[in-house]
Amino acid sequence: MKSTLAACLVAVVVADLSDEWMDWECPGFPCSVVNYYDGRPHDNYQSACTPLSTMSECGKLISGESFFANTSDGTIFWHNNTYPPRPHKDVCQNPWGGCDQTGCLQGTRSKCYALCDRLNLIHPYEDRCKRMCRKSCPEDATELFACSECEAHGHGADQCGCGYCGSWGGCGWTCGNDPKQLPTGPQCINLPPAPPPTPIPPPAPSTTPSPAPVDELVCSECEAHGYGADQCGCGYCGSWGGCGWTCGKDPNQPPTGPQCINKTPGPSPTPGPSPPAPGPNPNLPEGGCCSWAGPKETDACGNSTSFCVANAANCEACDGHWACPGGPCPAPTPAPVPVGGCCSWALTTEEQTCGDSTRFCKASPSNCGACHGHWIFPHIVV
Repeated sequence: MKSTLAACLVAVVVADLSDEWMDWECPGFPCSVVNYYDGRPHDNYQSACTPLSTMSECGKLISGESFFANTSDGTIFWHNNTYPPRPHKDVCQNPWGGCDQTGCLQGTRSKCYALCDRLNLIHPYEDRCKRMCRKSCPEDATELFACSECEAHGHGADQCGCGYCGSWGGCGWTCGNDPKQLPTGPQCINLPPAPPPTPIPPPAPSTTPSPAPVDELVCSECEAHGYGADQCGCGYCGSWGGCGWTCGKDPNQPPTGPQCINKTPGPSPTPGPSPPAPGPNPNLPEGGCCSWAGPKETDACGNSTSFCVANAANCEACDGHWACPGGPCPAPTPAPVPVGGCCSWALTTEEQTCGDSTRFCKASPSNCGACHGHWIFPHIVV
């Protein structure tokens, strides 16, 4: 029983596709790139690694083309800028717009998680990285963790580097090499070596001549004096990104530009009097016509369908208004209700008049009811 269990625990070193990409800008994740636009404080660029989400740039990555990120401070960073070109067609695909892995390049979900953890990602990049692991890698039958985390899980360190927590000494049975004796700790994932992370360089020293005195430099004039704009509005030329050290909030790192004065804008000028509303158009026909002129425009007969220009009701149904030469048109006198009655759609609070509808609806009281109207007689009119 013991020998069988021990045999199952023997570490087998298998190189995964991700091991071939440990020299990539996001080590172990060839379909991710550094977000150089993230100006928040972080120790190295790899802390802002994120899966590539744009179709055009993913296509360039797959074909081996290089592309650049031109950041807000003018620094240009190149992605995939290698010679000879290094295409990602075997490891990345873009079925929905962004870059997806062609499979579980990291071998297991646990190793994928461990590679995410080693990048020391800031929010929200850690969530994105592990979401990609769940999407690309099936759930592990047994939960493994990185050998660097053995002690955090209550085991001894993997001193032999053999993939077993608690290994030490001659690295024999403690590394699972003795079928008669179990190792002291569980198997763990030994991540492949990665190059040291690229630190974020400090800003280049300004070559601009001596700055203007603080009491003379207005923040709106930073660029005129050769500095960057005060993007944070914090009173420092060249402020940008997370508005921390560039706003003079870090005693260990000077801001990129001098302090400046943020002048409060003066009161807005009082607007002049509104132009008078246009008067009526005496050239309109006597009976009026349908107009679509705005409230500040002179009414004119509009050009529309024969239905819209037929009468005032149709005009209003077409979002117009009936205009007369002397100004607002007088309310039309309703036609008298015939002796035999007619179909009306007026509300109980409105004057009961004959409605305008189809020949069928107006033919009889029963047809009128079928058209959701009601039949009125002359004596109902008030």
